[in-house]
Amino acid sequence: MNKKRHEIILQLKELIASKMYSPGSKLPAERELASMLGVSRSLLREAIVTLEAWGYLELRERQGIFIVTPTIQDFKENMQFMPFWHDDLLPQVMEMRRILNIAAAGLAAQRRTEQDLAKLRECIERLESGPRNSEQEKKESADWEMVFHNLIIEAAHNTIMSRVNEGLYSIIERNQTLYSVLFMASEEWFENENWFDIIVTQHKSLLQAIEQKDIEKATLLMTQHHEDSSKKIETLEQKGAIQGTQD
Repeated sequence: MNKKRHEIILQLKELIASKMYSPGSKLPAERELASMLGVSRSLLREAIVTLEAWGYLELRERQGIFIVTPTIQDFKENMQFMPFWHDDLLPQVMEMRRILNIAAAGLAAQRRTEQDLAKLRECIERLESGPRNSEQEKKESADWEMVFHNLIIEAAHNTIMSRVNEGLYSIIERNQTLYSVLFMASEEWFENENWFDIIVTQHKSLLQAIEQKDIEKATLLMTQHHEDSSKKIETLEQKGAIQGTQD
C-alpha cells in the first residue's frame, strides 16, 4: 500500500476512534476533511474508499461520509497478530488472497448493488485516467488495483469475508518485504509496453461480468488473474528477487 495513503488511513481511523465522532455520525465533507488532514483530495478519496471496503465508513449518495461500527472488530485485530513462520508467509498470503478474491468475484456477480457498481466504475475510471509513467505513478496504479479488489470483496456482502480481507491486508502492510513482493509482481506487467491497457482491459472485463451477474465468467476471470499473479511471483523467485518475508 502507498505509504502516504496508509498514513491517511491511520489518521482517519484515529479520527473515527476519537470522541469527536460517534458511530453513525457524519464526517466533514471531503474538501474540509482533506484540509483538516493536510492531504490532497485524491489521496483522501482513495483512503476513504479503502476504509469503506473494510467496513469503517459508509458513503451515502448526496448525504456524505458516515462512521460505521465494525461488528467483528476483535476478529480483525486478532488477524493482524497471527503467527507465521517466515518461509510460509508468502504462500499462505497468496493462497488466502486467491481463496477470498475468487469466491468474492462470484458472490459479487450474484449480490452486487447499483451502489457497488458505481464504486467499481469510479475505481476503474481513476485507474484509467491517472498518469502512469514514473515509478510513483505505477505504484499508484497498483494501489488502485488493490482498491478494486477490496471493492469486489465488499460487493460480495459477506461481513466475515470483509474482515478476513482487512486482516490479510494488515499483515501485508506490516511486512515490508511481503508488500514489496506483491508490488514487484505488478512490476512484471510494467515490462510489457502495453501493460496498462492489459490491466485496464482485464479489470473492465471483470466489472462487466459482475454487472451482467455472470457468476461463472466473473469467477473464471478472477481465477485467471490469480494464475497470472502466481506465474509472475514464480518468475521473481527464479530470478532470486524474493528474500525472506519475516516481520
